[in-house]
Amino acid sequence: MPKNRINVYRRPSCDVYRRARKTKTNIQKTSMPLVARGFGAGPLLMVVAFVMLSGFYLHTVNANVVRGERVNEIDRAISELALQQEELRIEVAQVRAGGHIDDVVARYEMERVIDPT
Repeated sequence: MPKNRINVYRRPSCDVYRRARKTKTNIQKTSMPLVARGFGAGPLLMVVAFVMLSGFYLHTVNANVVRGERVNEIDRAISELALQQEELRIEVAQVRAGGHIDDVVARYEMERVIDPT
């Protein structure tokens, strides 16, 4: 080996390797489960927050849909009432016209013709 060369040995950083080396047991026979470090309450809280926000969003969308359906029902009722109002206006005009004709007949002293033949 040349003198200018430096050999660096890497140490294993996992606790399982350290325990195995200390107790001189095989790595596969350790009873300690392999758990990823850093997995704590953070991801769980993120999932809970996501579920809560999703529920709130769905509730809001559903409330808007129900409100929109109520508005559509009221619009349909308004259009039906507008048609009924127009029909009643036509009926009132016909009744007033009939009364007007009776007034003209009385004013000019006309007689009704029963059988024109």
